[in-house]
Amino acid sequence: MTAWLQVSLVLLAYALGSISFALLLTRAVKGIDLRTVGSGNLGATNAGRVLGRKWAVVIYVLDFLKGLLPVVVVRRALGDPALFDTPVPLALAAGAAAFAGHCWPIWHGLRGGKGVATTSGLLLALSWPTFLLSAGVFAVTVLLSRMISLGSVLAGVSLAPAYAWLESGRAQTRAGQVEMGVLAAIALVVIWRHRANLRRILQGTESRIGKKST
Repeated sequence: MTAWLQVSLVLLAYALGSISFALLLTRAVKGIDLRTVGSGNLGATNAGRVLGRKWAVVIYVLDFLKGLLPVVVVRRALGDPALFDTPVPLALAAGAAAFAGHCWPIWHGLRGGKGVATTSGLLLALSWPTFLLSAGVFAVTVLLSRMISLGSVLAGVSLAPAYAWLESGRAQTRAGQVEMGVLAAIALVVIWRHRANLRRILQGTESRIGKKST
């Protein structure tokens, strides 16, 4: 595979990640620009405030696929049939590019979502045990706190440590250290993009499932 083709695959992954299904579906169904509603975030949670929970699930799945499919497609292009093992560096770069596209979409003025769903798709392709553990952290946190934002932040915090523990053999290799570094960087971005939520959590004003925002 030529260097130009490799760059093209990464750029295509970024372009795919830049498609905001939250913005497009909210506009198509309700005629509303999601950037003017609630937090203004182009993600499933904010879209759910306008469209309802069923649409929020649809948008989450689509954003999830933005992280998963680039890794799968690149691995297929490289002739690797093992879709859910640790991906080669190019596949990881494609997944990270899709994440960047979701957060800073070229089609929507670089104003996107917080990257949680897209990270989940990338994580499933990178390491399904790490995906399951982080999903468990998210689920337990949301169950106890009823705050999706807190669940997202703590799931992000768990990424690199969970990978180091569950993929300990791989994590000791140079490729594994790169992958762990990418996960840590993604986690920092996810946490940073939740900074307003963290302030509201500290102030006791963050919205909870089943309660209206204050």
